[in-house]
Amino acid sequence: MANPRRFTVGDLKELAGMPDLESPKQWRDSLTYLVLDPDEQSVIESSVREEIMTRAWRVSGDNDSAVWERGWGEVALRVETLDKIDPFALSPNYFRGEKIFRLNGRYVRAVSDDAEFLIGLMIREAILAHWLAPYSEVIEFGCGTGLNLFLLANRFPEKRYLGCDWAKPVGSILDRIARATATRVEFCQYNMLTGSGLNGKEFKPGTAICTVHAMEQLHTMWEPFIKDVMRCRPAVCVHLEPFVELYSAENRFDELASMFHQKRKYLVGFIPALREMHERGEVELLECRRVSFGGKFHEAYSIAVWKPL
Repeated sequence: MANPRRFTVGDLKELAGMPDLESPKQWRDSLTYLVLDPDEQSVIESSVREEIMTRAWRVSGDNDSAVWERGWGEVALRVETLDKIDPFALSPNYFRGEKIFRLNGRYVRAVSDDAEFLIGLMIREAILAHWLAPYSEVIEFGCGTGLNLFLLANRFPEKRYLGCDWAKPVGSILDRIARATATRVEFCQYNMLTGSGLNGKEFKPGTAICTVHAMEQLHTMWEPFIKDVMRCRPAVCVHLEPFVELYSAENRFDELASMFHQKRKYLVGFIPALREMHERGEVELLECRRVSFGGKFHEAYSIAVWKPL
C-alpha cells in the first residue's frame, strides 16, 4: 500500500539545499502525497515515455506571442471578475491538477488535485524572497500571469515591481495585482527572444531581476535577453527554470526529463555559458543547484543566481 506523507517546510529547505529559508505562506493545506512502490514507479515511467514520444507537443523558441495572448487574456478576464484574488486565480492554465509529480528522484502521487501547484508556490516564494529581500526594486522578465509578483508583493509590499512580458493582457493583470496588494506593480511589454521593448530604460543601482519558467521558452535564443540584462547592471539575477544540464545521464528517471526537455525545445546552453562567464570574471555565479521537484514530465524549479561584475 502507498505510504502517505506531507510536504513540510523542512522538506522545502532540504529540497532547495537552503536551511535558512524563511517559511512561505501556505495558501491551502493540501500537501499530502503518496510514496509509490517500485512496480508503480515502473508503470508510470513507461506511460511517461510513451506520452513524450507520441504526443504532439508545442515547441518553444517561436517568436509568436499568440498562444500567450490567448492564455493570459483568459486569466485577465478571470481576475477582473473577482472581488479578491489569490494564487489560484493567477494559476496558468497548464496547471490542470495532474496527480503524478516528481519529487526527490521519483514519481509520487498527490492526494489532492492542487498539491503540485501548492508545493510549487512554496518553492517560488521561499527562494525568491530569500534572494530578493535586500533589494527595493524587482523586475520579473516573462512574468506571465503575475503569480510570482503577487507572491512577492504580499511578502514585501514596500518594494517596487516591474513585470515584463510580450503579451499585452499581462498589463491589466498587473494592474489588478497592484490594486489587490496596494503595491506599485508596473508593466513593460518586452520580447525576451529578440531583446526588444526596454527601449533604453534605465534601472536604479541595486535593482534585482528574476525569471520563473520563462527562459525555458528561449531554447538556444537566450543571448539577446542576457545582453539586455547585462546592460541593466542588476545587483542580482535569480532564475527558477528547467536546466537540462543538471539532469544525470545515468538513470532512466532523469533520461525521461531530458527527453521531454529536448522534445519541447526548452532552454539549452545557458548554464554552461553562465559557468564560462564566471570563469572569465564577467559574472559571479552565486548559486547553481538542481531542485528535484516538478510535474510529471520534468523539473522546472532549479536555481541559478548570478550578478554582473
